[in-house]
Amino acid sequence: MKKVLLLFLFVINLFADAYILNSDVNKERYEKLHLDFWSFNKRINYIKDLLIKKGVKAKIIKESDLDELKSNDILFLIDSFAISREAQNQIVDFVANGGRLVFNFKSAFLDEKGYFTQKNLLLKLTKLIPLGYGYKPSDHDIFTVQHLLSPVSIPNTKVIDFVVYDTIPFFKGRKPDLEFTNYSATEPLRYKGKFVPSGALWDGKYKKGGWIYFSFPFYVMNTKQWKEVFKSIVDYAVNGVKIVKYPYLTFDKMTFISEDTEYKYTNFKNFIYALHKYDVNGTAFCVGRLAKLHPELMKIAGKYKFLEISSHSYSHTKLVDYSKQILKQIEINGNNKLLYKLSGQIVKGFRPPREEINNKMKDVMETSSIDYILASYLQQLKPKYFGRLMLFSRMGTDDYQYLMELDWNKTQIINKMIQESDYITSLNGMYTMSTHTHLMNYKTNVVMLEALLKHLKEKHYPVLKGRDIANLIFTKDKIKINYEKTSKGLKIIIDNHNNKIVKEFIFRVFYLTKPYQKLVSKLNSRLIKYDNNYVDIKVFDLPSKTKTIMFLEY
Repeated sequence: MKKVLLLFLFVINLFADAYILNSDVNKERYEKLHLDFWSFNKRINYIKDLLIKKGVKAKIIKESDLDELKSNDILFLIDSFAISREAQNQIVDFVANGGRLVFNFKSAFLDEKGYFTQKNLLLKLTKLIPLGYGYKPSDHDIFTVQHLLSPVSIPNTKVIDFVVYDTIPFFKGRKPDLEFTNYSATEPLRYKGKFVPSGALWDGKYKKGGWIYFSFPFYVMNTKQWKEVFKSIVDYAVNGVKIVKYPYLTFDKMTFISEDTEYKYTNFKNFIYALHKYDVNGTAFCVGRLAKLHPELMKIAGKYKFLEISSHSYSHTKLVDYSKQILKQIEINGNNKLLYKLSGQIVKGFRPPREEINNKMKDVMETSSIDYILASYLQQLKPKYFGRLMLFSRMGTDDYQYLMELDWNKTQIINKMIQESDYITSLNGMYTMSTHTHLMNYKTNVVMLEALLKHLKEKHYPVLKGRDIANLIFTKDKIKINYEKTSKGLKIIIDNHNNKIVKEFIFRVFYLTKPYQKLVSKLNSRLIKYDNNYVDIKVFDLPSKTKTIMFLEY
């Protein structure tokens, strides 16, 4: 009987209720400032309806109803322009005892009169420190980007437009889940010419509970992408758990160094030497009609294990205008055969001339040995699928742009490459550096590439060949992970759809409330990293075509 009662209580605890605060002091503040309170009500009712659709019992409440909240419940405090000190204290106690809070913008630091208060929710719960200034809509256009390893990240994370009409505060003190950036996501936000801490959304724990905070008004989330972000926030708040696989199977970041091996073809030697000097991998996208003029160079290049030979077409002309027959016989399939004959390597990568690609080219490549394509900038932090192919976004300024923008100032270019590689990999993205035989790898210009490779080596960043990166992602995406909550923690179900044993892979378990500390598994696996709100689990020798269960306990 005692066991049945404990199980009953546990099941009740699993199904938390959600509350959305609509206080009287907030209404008074809206009316005093002549703000649109009707739109505010529309926003909080949207949140209520979203929760109900997810099967969560949701209710809009006043400050006097805060006593109803149980330790496992969720509270949404959205777009509030005033909140009493008593209510703030109740909310802090609620989170401290195991509650979950989603709040935003000025809700975090205004009192009942709508004035900034030093003893606010933000400082008490998050330890975020306001910098005293922020982004103004008149400054310049800004964008946002999510970290791939985040409990609120969405599939195919892209750079997201950010349209706001209010001044947005800046904070320091915590690593964000989402941050402000430029159009190409190659650098943090600049304020008066300097990089600033530019987080926009954070999550964390406070005593027994957890919180999610975003520093901007809710009306920003009115586009398709932003609605997906908010749904992800709600999912994490409701479930209190999120499992995210490492984006590159065993790596949480990636770098890809390549050369368009074309004009001034003999400078290919400089690219090879630089890779060899710093013991890093690289990929050469070779133009076939030029490669066949240098058979000895191609034969030698093909023997280096750190170097991948891939295709940059046969003629380096406008392929989108060609027929499928020409693409098959000459430009794509035919060039693959030529490069294999010259180098002894099976061609897996393709770099379209002028970065132009269409469905006709894709159809031909899907019948060839090609597995991935290095394309243009796609506002995409990691590779995505293009039919059966993997499409790499060029995330990083290439040497042609440096020629145009920095006038071949070597010091500036080196500093910019290092800054971009550090920033993009900090987002768990894939930094790419695309060079050319007649530009960065021409004669002494190659010292700039060498400086970058030295930095990547010193930072221990993974630098892999394109075929290996594609293979890691193909393998990772065939591993499915689900979970069920138990009285002791989590039951994790790993379903490996690969036709091979996966030697290693890593996933992260985020949690908003009670931490997990013990792994119980028949698999060869272990906890490899702990943080205040996540643990990383590394699995070895995952059997092929097998569903496996492990337990993660409190």
